[in-house]
Amino acid sequence: MKFGPPNLRICSNIMRVNLAIIERSPGWTVLKEDIYKAWVYWFEKAGCLVSLTYNQILYGCSNIIFGAYYLEPRQIDTILSSGLSYGLFETEIVSSTGHNHDTEIKRLESHKRLYSSARLILTAVPQNVTALAHMGFLARYIPIGYCSWLETLKPLPDAYQDVDLFFFGNIDKRRARVIKALEEESFSVTVLDHSLPIPHLIRNGWVSRSKIVLSLRRGPPYTHLGVSRIWHLAHNRVMTLSEPPGEDDQSADGLCEFRPFEEFSATIKHYLANPDERVARGEEFYRNLRKIKTEDHLREAIGFYR
Repeated sequence: MKFGPPNLRICSNIMRVNLAIIERSPGWTVLKEDIYKAWVYWFEKAGCLVSLTYNQILYGCSNIIFGAYYLEPRQIDTILSSGLSYGLFETEIVSSTGHNHDTEIKRLESHKRLYSSARLILTAVPQNVTALAHMGFLARYIPIGYCSWLETLKPLPDAYQDVDLFFFGNIDKRRARVIKALEEESFSVTVLDHSLPIPHLIRNGWVSRSKIVLSLRRGPPYTHLGVSRIWHLAHNRVMTLSEPPGEDDQSADGLCEFRPFEEFSATIKHYLANPDERVARGEEFYRNLRKIKTEDHLREAIGFYR
């Protein structure tokens, strides 16, 4: 079932930074729970007093709006006429040319007045900075890194890992073809389709049982890399095998092993036969993640909000 646009409510007299989550449905919020949890963690580490609301904007604090593209024109009117202090977090992916696909460009154009009045625009996707600049908006890139709250289930010992290959995410035609090609090579692939709003802790149960977790690109025009998937998996110290991004995107470098699909078969066979190397790679990805201090980048970006 699809839910309609959210109702926007305005509350008053709360002094803090508020992360305002605007989502299309409760199911999508479940799927994104860990990333929202991580932003609360990073804002607190950056020295902010943080609240988080669902489809709600607060007076008396600095609102950082996630999911502004779900706002209707009347809701944008309410925000702009209220005098609220707000920033935007651009979570959708736009190619560096600003021409990823028609729906995103139309959405950005329709929300231009909201972006123009924002005191701050943040994004965790480096190519978005260039794309938004083409449209006249200045955005700051904030790399996503380590969050202690997300260390949950670590990989089980090899003898107890009963899943050879695991993939979670939306299954479009291209990903379906890639999975089928792997199965035709006699690889066992377990798939968790994101059409089911499975909480991340339960999803991580599959991850802990998996020898290799895959990160697959979607079909055109969505050629970007699923950075958040790779980022989640690095917290779990898992061996992640990913196709390279469609653009020059270095935001996940060191957090997974990049191989073109043509090299997947040989790479998978190698790591399935060498569990010690699998473990070592997962630990390497985790160590590299620990070096990314998101709160330091965030502290600099939001300094004038303090």
